[in-house]
Amino acid sequence: MFGLLDHVMFVYGYDNNNLYVFDTHFVEGIGYERTNLGEFVFKLPKQKVKERWTRFGRVWNVDNIIN
Repeated sequence: MFGLLDHVMFVYGYDNNNLYVFDTHFVEGIGYERTNLGEFVFKLPKQKVKERWTRFGRVWNVDNIIN
């Protein structure tokens, strides 16, 4: 599974076809591309997410963080 069973990334933004994610390292084989938004921001096609999703996949939605 390309070592992704315990892999976590954070979605920074999205458009119609892509997610823009923060990731602490670049993992070959996921299908995302580097962007000019920063060293750790990658463009991940939504189609790649659909192709690789398994029953172990999870999504957490963080709405508000209070300091």
